[in-house]
Amino acid sequence: MAKVVFTAGRVKNFKCPPDKAQAFLWDSTAKGLGLRATPSGNPSYVFQAVYRSKDIRLTIGSPDVWTIPLAQEKARELQRLIDEGRDPREVIAEKTATDVTKRENKKTLTLTLGEVWALYLAERKQLWGTRHYRDHTEKAAPGGEPFKRGQGVTEPGPLYPLMALPLRDLTAPVIEAWAASEGKIRPTSARLSWRLLKGFINWCNEQPAYASLMTGNPAKTKKIREALGKPTVKTDVLQKGQLAAWFSAMLQIQNPAISAYCGRQREYVGI
Repeated sequence: MAKVVFTAGRVKNFKCPPDKAQAFLWDSTAKGLGLRATPSGNPSYVFQAVYRSKDIRLTIGSPDVWTIPLAQEKARELQRLIDEGRDPREVIAEKTATDVTKRENKKTLTLTLGEVWALYLAERKQLWGTRHYRDHTEKAAPGGEPFKRGQGVTEPGPLYPLMALPLRDLTAPVIEAWAASEGKIRPTSARLSWRLLKGFINWCNEQPAYASLMTGNPAKTKKIREALGKPTVKTDVLQKGQLAAWFSAMLQIQNPAISAYCGRQREYVGI
């Protein structure tokens, strides 16, 4: 095949004859470097060589992106691989796979608790009851939603302050600080949130993509338990033995709506 010295003018003006499927212009400076053109245009630099008695051809890129010196250096690099007994196609594939892995690992390192929490809920939803799923959504909700009844908006869930954290930063000290704060404001809701969080972390530890981001379950510490305290016995609710007297008193209220409502509720509980 005839070879010429690649110049900007020759590369720019090289066209494929309309009666051919493709045409090549070969460089005399860098071994294996060629310019491939088709009738539709969009020429590209290519590298062609013999590897283990077989012709191989790889695309380098467009002349709009690759200057002649860069394309020549790339051709020399590919030829060096062949001289070393390596298949350039395999080397490129391995590098691509490595780059993809690095990008995925970097992406995983920046995943936030909120992003993984959403994936967790999507996977587990079909295995949970309606109430359990709602607890997970409400405890991590950002709030700001109008009340369905009355005025005002909802408060952020106890877990919401943690949602923006990278998952790898969900450490025991972080959760302990969260528990100390939420335990003073809304201990009952925080205790439920804590149980949900522990279950979530256990799930993460079972996922190869997230297990490397944490050691054990950082939500299981003595400080967290102490900060959230233990549930107390409710004293502001009616006991079963008090219901009959309570309904009897409520039915004395001179309000037809209240009286009718209490009557239906009494029938519902069987008193």
